[in-house]
Amino acid sequence: MSGVLPLILAAVSALPFTPPAGWVELPQSMVGARVTSVWQGPKPAHGSPPSFTAVAFPFPGTVQMLAEGENKSSATSGVVKTLSAAKLQLCGTPAYMMTRKVNAGHASAILQQEIAVKSGYAYILLYTRPAATGANTQISAMMRAFCPSGSETIPAMKLPAGWTKSSTELEVVGAWMGTRPGQIITLMRGSQMSSLDKLLSTARLRSGNGGSGKSLFKITSQRTVSMCGYPGMTVDMSVNATQVPTDMHFALTQGNGASYVLMYMQMGTAPTDPAAMASLRTLCVTRTSPAATASPMPTPSPTPTPTPTPTPSTTSSAVPGASPAPSASPASSASPSPSSSPTTVPSSNRHKLHGNRR
Repeated sequence: MSGVLPLILAAVSALPFTPPAGWVELPQSMVGARVTSVWQGPKPAHGSPPSFTAVAFPFPGTVQMLAEGENKSSATSGVVKTLSAAKLQLCGTPAYMMTRKVNAGHASAILQQEIAVKSGYAYILLYTRPAATGANTQISAMMRAFCPSGSETIPAMKLPAGWTKSSTELEVVGAWMGTRPGQIITLMRGSQMSSLDKLLSTARLRSGNGGSGKSLFKITSQRTVSMCGYPGMTVDMSVNATQVPTDMHFALTQGNGASYVLMYMQMGTAPTDPAAMASLRTLCVTRTSPAATASPMPTPSPTPTPTPTPTPSTTSSAVPGASPAPSASPASSASPSPSSSPTTVPSSNRHKLHGNRR
């Protein structure tokens, strides 16, 4: 049963890729993060445009645990500095509001982050803007008025005029731990977007690489490829924001109204896992190519035209036991002509000829 269960789960989930052998899938409760709200503001005179992201995901801990994890992550980075941290209430739910600065030269940014946990679900609102620009008071007020729903649903939020929604939905649907420490593959799924570049931009926001921190994530390779007949892209990145070396490898594709992002992250000095890289190349919108799925519809069989009454023949009613019946002849059964009736075609002679050849 232990060998059958993974096959059943794979069939039910219809994974669009083949995980590497030996990798272990994490429980859904640990990876069910959903990014349903990603906005981008007007581009300023200098620097990248501001962005706003809202995330909801199952979380079995407390808001204090989540906030401590965020603080530890910032402390291990040599480029992130905490400017302020305060407790607040969001519709009666305890929450934290933290403001940090990412020191990255001309790409330095201010990150305003709000964290809350309610009924087993965590909520993170992230407002990112260039360090040289001031905070939008309307967004700050909107964040303070946010009410956690206690479910995976993020309440509707109204952003200032000029802000555009850059993604309808991007959801983490699975994660797999590798055979070595520091290895993880994450699968994300969303609606089909206007281009692969748009999908890559959304994936970078989802993975923590927003537009204001471009210098922290160095793209080492970017290629346009075909993935089982659909347009695709592979992207390799190195992360320079932490003390631990980290490489990120992406495979992206979309079609049939859906988009998929597969990300392989390798932390530490271990070399890239060839099996994980090969797994990225199996990403496919469907398990068959578009050419195979878009086969033409079968041509309807024509309505047989009335045939004249056949002349009575003994072969139509009685067949010698030593001879095969005319209806068993491949030639007569495959013939498309409705007039090719066994009563009008002397097929018995053909069977004898075939028999002589054998």
